[in-house]
Amino acid sequence: MYEPTAYDSDAGFSGSEQFRDFARNGMVRLEENEGEHNVIKNGFLVGMGILGKEIDVVAVHKNSCSSVSGQARMEAFRIFSQAVAAKRGGDANIKNGWYGGSRDEISNIVSYGFGRCADFEKGVSHGVGVYLSPSNVPNDSALRAKEDENGVRHMLLCRVILGNTETICAGSEQSYPSMKLPVLLNALSRCLHPSKMGLVLNYCNDLRGHKIDRRELIRRLRNVVGDKMLISVIKLCRNEVIY
Repeated sequence: MYEPTAYDSDAGFSGSEQFRDFARNGMVRLEENEGEHNVIKNGFLVGMGILGKEIDVVAVHKNSCSSVSGQARMEAFRIFSQAVAAKRGGDANIKNGWYGGSRDEISNIVSYGFGRCADFEKGVSHGVGVYLSPSNVPNDSALRAKEDENGVRHMLLCRVILGNTETICAGSEQSYPSMKLPVLLNALSRCLHPSKMGLVLNYCNDLRGHKIDRRELIRRLRNVVGDKMLISVIKLCRNEVIY
């Protein structure tokens, strides 16, 4: 479910005409000074550290999920969250997160879902994927939001199934969850020549002895195993590690 929020540097801007695209996508504008509107607005402003200042929220729209595709996405979300919860002992680790983009981009996401990963920035990226900010700290996503012709920036408040999480270092090109070593080694042992498997085991011992970090381990594995085989093995292990 997606809940777009638009905010502007001019608290007096009405902007009713420019939100017609959201209405076409099944978005419902929440009335000001009512419960859900105030919770989202105040939570955003407090997180930005601008509550009581001139920058204000212009409008809050909620996805009604009234279309056939919207209902299908809600059902897919429900089913997948149940699957993740089953893998994690009953908790799918569902959180809210902010996404900043252009008006057209957010309108397309509401209609079709996230269709691409963020552009990779060498030395800055924390992995290849969709970048969201925690619901109580929206600043990074707000910086990614782009002003439209009226000077309004648009953001999306999303429900996200996190499952298990891990820390990704800046500069990483990782695009999948890390593999648990025992699962990965078991799969590689069925594919690699013993001489290469011996190298892999040595690298893992170096990791356990803190001689190398996980990033260096992955680099060495790519050199020994090859990207094509490593990706194939990861796919075989994915059911075991993705949750």
